[in-house]
Amino acid sequence: MNLRGLALLAGALGFASAAGAAEVWSHEEISLSLSGSISEYALYTHATSSSDFSDAVVADLAAGNTTCVVASQFANCPAFEVVNQQSVGQSLTRFRLRADLQVGKAWSAVVVYDNETLAGILDTLRSDSFSGFERDSFLGAEGILLEGDHVEWRQRLYRGYVRYQHGAAEVSIGRQRIAWGVGRLWNPIDRFSALPPLTLEPNVVPGIDGIDARWNLDGFSYLQFVYSPGSRRDEQRWAARVHGVVADTDLSLLGGVFEDAPTVGMDLARNLGDGAVRLEAVYTDPEHEVWKIGDPAPGPLSDYWQVDVSADINLDVGTGLYLLVEYLYNGNALGFGRGRAGTLLPLFEATDVAPVGLPPVVPGPYVTPGSAELFGSSRVVTSARHQMGFQMGYDLTPELRLDVISLVDFDGGSAVFFPLLAYTPLGSLELTFGVQLFAGPRLSQYGSQDELVYLRAQWFH
Repeated sequence: MNLRGLALLAGALGFASAAGAAEVWSHEEISLSLSGSISEYALYTHATSSSDFSDAVVADLAAGNTTCVVASQFANCPAFEVVNQQSVGQSLTRFRLRADLQVGKAWSAVVVYDNETLAGILDTLRSDSFSGFERDSFLGAEGILLEGDHVEWRQRLYRGYVRYQHGAAEVSIGRQRIAWGVGRLWNPIDRFSALPPLTLEPNVVPGIDGIDARWNLDGFSYLQFVYSPGSRRDEQRWAARVHGVVADTDLSLLGGVFEDAPTVGMDLARNLGDGAVRLEAVYTDPEHEVWKIGDPAPGPLSDYWQVDVSADINLDVGTGLYLLVEYLYNGNALGFGRGRAGTLLPLFEATDVAPVGLPPVVPGPYVTPGSAELFGSSRVVTSARHQMGFQMGYDLTPELRLDVISLVDFDGGSAVFFPLLAYTPLGSLELTFGVQLFAGPRLSQYGSQDELVYLRAQWFH
């Protein structure tokens, strides 16, 4: 999209936002509506400069050492001394346009297009070295339009699907969200689009490119089948799910294969007095092999369980006090690492392919940035096995709301404190200020992370 296209998009968004999902065209049983939003995010934290990290690796090699390239020595690579030493400020501006097309009662289509500009300090280790964690999409409907040292202009199809509904049948094809699970902070059963509890954009959920077919039985009961092909065969994800209500309890059972990892699971939710209780339990048996740092050879990941239990309640205190407590057991936890690398070590793998330019006399295995196979198909990625989460929410005024999330890592003795203050002076404008504060030893879930401050502004309808 050129600058003229961006101007047209901004104009369309202004029109759509002012009108609020305005119907721009209709004819008999066909109608087209437009809506949109403008979002601005600004954050400040400390991160790792990828250029500083690379320079430290080169300097170590120039000194005749192999600590930073040989897997058995990598935990003490001196380059890890520069981790989180760079002050980072970033801003993200997002223009979003949504089009809804309705054709009769059976057919509909949704297209949501994002145009984003990211500016600030972009040269960070996580954005460069760990880009392999993000799978290539099947549709490939995203791309970078402009890239510089301190600015990146990109576009993507956020949602784009066609839906058919007739009688008990519903089928959607395209880029869409599949929302599974009942947990509030963690969703181990959601292998498509789960979000971590510390995400700065809880309303921006990645979708999948695939097919969602549902057959409604009666009431709230239905059968569901989801298939996402991925860009390669080993990235395919498919699952069948049945949902129903048994003894006033919402219950779901599923089974499928996610990225070569057979998985079965269940979730349930029910009211208990004035509150509600929820449970998710998932068993996974990965079949692909990974070569973890410290292992003598590649091998399959061990099978594992993930369990999430939560309870929440709205208390009749003032304007209403929301309280949540949630426990997560992650049998596929990465661990806390060791040496200078610490919690970053499990995010790397070993390989028998030597780095370019390394003398052949240096024995392997060597180190390489990790792949998504390390996570065993799970979207819940943690260092600790046992964690507890707490959340409190309270409306200070009709326009001002305070939410506080606290997460505790029982294995490493660390914690994070995450207060958010949301101000909605207008129905179409929301301002959010948040701070993430971490405490604990360096070798723990949260002790190795750095404080973060951010401000989010959204204008939408």
